[in-house]
Amino acid sequence: MPSLTPFLWEAARPLSPYVWSCSECQAAFDLAPPRLLSPTQEQVDQINLQFEAHCKQVHPRLFPVIGLAT
Repeated sequence: MPSLTPFLWEAARPLSPYVWSCSECQAAFDLAPPRLLSPTQEQVDQINLQFEAHCKQVHPRLFPVIGLAT
């Protein structure tokens, strides 16, 4: 079951404190533009939708997926 895990992606996005990766393939999901405060509910929902779409295409047999807590 794929899940989003915290990930530090310093080389590509050194200012982004909120980056997650897919536990199955390490595909990165981040908030753009970088935020210094906690992500909004809208941003969390958007990341979860992107992650679910990713998993449907890349990991179709590994459902359900675990996104960020809302």
